Amino acid sequence: MTVVIDCNVIVSAAWAGGICLSVVRYCVERDLVVVSPAILAEYRRVEGYRKFDRIRPRLAVTIDAVMSRAVLVDDTNSPTPLPDPQDEAYVAAALAAGADCVVTGNLKHFPDRVFAGLRILSVRDFAVERGIVG
Repeated sequence: MTVVIDCNVIVSAAWAGGICLSVVRYCVERDLVVVSPAILAEYRRVEGYRKFDRIRPRLAVTIDAVMSRAVLVDDTNSPTPLPDPQDEAYVAAALAAGADCVVTGNLKHFPDRVFAGLRILSVRDFAVERGIVG
């Protein structure tokens, strides 16, 4: 499966572990993870936020693990505006790569759950679908 991982999932994996960490590990080990320059820039920008000082080492390791296996695609324009314009990069990269889904912790930022065959999945829905959790 080809996936794009929203930055909030990466942060949650480093912050709390749990299902988000399980999903990130699963994707890195078994799936093709796609990023674009805009997504990578957001990962790195968020890594530098002062509010994440306490988890910065874990956050850096998590980002590095994703990037070690990720495929970089060219930025393209999102076909639809989203409530948070920064999320448009995730849809654009996923569509450019022919990805199966975007995994996010913020479904409300993606009012449409399907864009031209691209599914937007919550962390839990992805984990259940892939058998990571029951």
